[in-house]
Amino acid sequence: MNMSSTSGAIFPPKRIISVLPSATEILCLLPTGASLLVGRSHECDFPKTVADRPILTSQKTHFTTSADVDKQVSEALSQGNSLYNLEIETIKSLRPDLWLTQDICQVCAIDLQTVERVAATMHPRPTVLTLNPNSLHDVLQNVLDVGRAVGQDAAAREVYNGLLARLRAIEDWTKAHVTTRPNVAMIEWVDPIFFGGHWTPQLIELAGGYHPLNTILRDANDMPDVVAGWDQWAYGASPYTKSFRIPTETLVASRPEVLLIAPCGLDIPTTKRELRIVLARDDAWWWQLSPRPKRVMLVDGNHHFNRPGPRLVDAAEFVLAMLHRPEQLGAMRDAGVVGFEELDLDVWFDRNRFVGKSQEEIDAACKADADA
Repeated sequence: MNMSSTSGAIFPPKRIISVLPSATEILCLLPTGASLLVGRSHECDFPKTVADRPILTSQKTHFTTSADVDKQVSEALSQGNSLYNLEIETIKSLRPDLWLTQDICQVCAIDLQTVERVAATMHPRPTVLTLNPNSLHDVLQNVLDVGRAVGQDAAAREVYNGLLARLRAIEDWTKAHVTTRPNVAMIEWVDPIFFGGHWTPQLIELAGGYHPLNTILRDANDMPDVVAGWDQWAYGASPYTKSFRIPTETLVASRPEVLLIAPCGLDIPTTKRELRIVLARDDAWWWQLSPRPKRVMLVDGNHHFNRPGPRLVDAAEFVLAMLHRPEQLGAMRDAGVVGFEELDLDVWFDRNRFVGKSQEEIDAACKADADA
């Protein structure tokens, strides 16, 4: 976390803009937080009550397919270009006292350099609060950071304590009931393959899974204190790596029992479409998995895994239910806690249904999925 302010900064702030969805969620958990928000990014879509705020950002990339988006992003970043547009005049007209942003991922949101450059031209200049979480520990710390920045320390501490209690309950249950962890591969992008990084492998292992592609465990039987050991980590420090691209051979060699597919920024229908495009290729990584996974779960990664906000605790509770307490999944689905769909493996590992299909056939299958 980093905060830049000037001597004339207004505190507590009365007008706040956020270009970071997770920061927006945190702010809206505080008693008067939502009423202070006067502008948001195009991706700040939760809670739904913020939908009427002016939108301050837009994407320069256009989603076509996973492979093409990866190419667009790689080319833009290699040229030093931002992936987002910023509505500068709208921002200035809102006269914010506090600007919430991030500096952890140039792909996920507007870059910090652009934010600071614009803030420096504003009069009065807003305070800029930068959140850079690398772990669940950092995400909870960000609740306190936002609370402090808006003068609601006590309320933020109450939210923090509630989230921490839920994570401790997950760990306590895991240590009491789990002896061998299922092997999980968390996939953040399907074409090319990116595995889960930062907080995602941590929440999987907290919930009794083993994520060998990105792990701190010695083996599937290791049961360390995850939450209890947080005090040894400084903010921004995590024993897990960030997400990065891996070859098919690495995923295959990890022999996952469970595939948890949560592409960054995509909902479940789009994820299924992208998976069908991958499966149309005879040499796709999917067909090389041996043995095939015992379960494949698609989840709304955009809301529940990729976004470093309070709902990561919901995601951790979902993973615990998925791996060890399946009787709870139905209630989670009915309550809309986490969006997910488990694939029928006899269908999705039938080559004849997928290999060689044209884009028209894929689109027709996606429409049939939606109509079912």
